[in-house]
Amino acid sequence: MFNLTDILDKVSNNKYSAFFYTPLIYQNSKSYLFSNPAEIVSCFDLRSISDTLNKIDALVKRGLQGYGIINYEAGYGFEEKLNRYFNSLNKTPVMSFCFFEKKNVVEINSKDLKFQFNEKQFEKSGFEILDFRLNKNKEDYSADI
Repeated sequence: MFNLTDILDKVSNNKYSAFFYTPLIYQNSKSYLFSNPAEIVSCFDLRSISDTLNKIDALVKRGLQGYGIINYEAGYGFEEKLNRYFNSLNKTPVMSFCFFEKKNVVEINSKDLKFQFNEKQFEKSGFEILDFRLNKNKEDYSADI
């Protein structure tokens, strides 16, 4: 059994760590905890997109696993007609990927996650979620995408 609070604490206290949850509405759902990246690849301009994608491909071929964030503006690099709309003054990466050795990626059966929170943690934060529920079932969601 994995306690979600412990997982979120680990992610909060370790830069570039991440947790990806898959809800139980999906059969045999798995969630993933990434910690201690081996490599971080970022791209800040359109001219570097191709080189960045080649680096990413090489890391995947080495057997590393990871996650990435691709900003909307990266699309300007894939269509020459749109290149001129890219804001080169932006200091945010166009894309950024974190790669991990397999030993630092934990696959968790989502059904083994324990959603038990310490009420004192929420009292300190002043944050509260009431009446949380999904607004669509799996079939409706799948039909919408």
